[in-house]
Amino acid sequence: NEVLLDTARSSNGRLQGEAIRTIGIGGNPQVIARLADIYTAGDRRVKEQVLHAYLIAGDAEAVYQAAVDAPNEDIFELALNQLGAMGALPQLQRLREETGASRSLIHAYAVAGDVDSLLAIARDDSNPEQQVHAMHGLGIASGGDVARDAMVDIFRSSSDKSVRDAAMHGLMVGGHDDGLLELFRASTDQNEKA
Repeated sequence: NEVLLDTARSSNGRLQGEAIRTIGIGGNPQVIARLADIYTAGDRRVKEQVLHAYLIAGDAEAVYQAAVDAPNEDIFELALNQLGAMGALPQLQRLREETGASRSLIHAYAVAGDVDSLLAIARDDSNPEQQVHAMHGLGIASGGDVARDAMVDIFRSSSDKSVRDAAMHGLMVGGHDDGLLELFRASTDQNEKA
């Protein structure tokens, strides 16, 4: 393990990347914890490799901490993507409490299948842009009848065209044909029907 850590610290390029990946595969929590210093000192490529090692090892807390300490939006989004792929719902929810809902976080919720968080954002009409992203996410997460019913309700209650369009799009992406048919039958607007 020390040889791998030394290689991960002192090498560059492919050898360094292989050492970091091997540490992730090994899954030893004490060794993985020592990747944090390599992550902090590394460039974007190294940060990405360490985040991938955390993903391989299933260390959602380390990825969460990397998101919290991200030096820029690019690394923050990379960490969010990893958390979404890991299905790390507690960490994603804590990030929302700390940073608020962002487009990247909403996307991570969709990838993780966190229908409850997406529904909460979609139902909050104080930020139509976030509502739109959340409904697209609901389509991706395919939240079943609960998501379908929520998108139909949001469509009916919203006066914002972008929110209404997003509700229809979410229904289409999620395969909720019955919800779309319900909206079609209820609509009196020929453009909307089209």
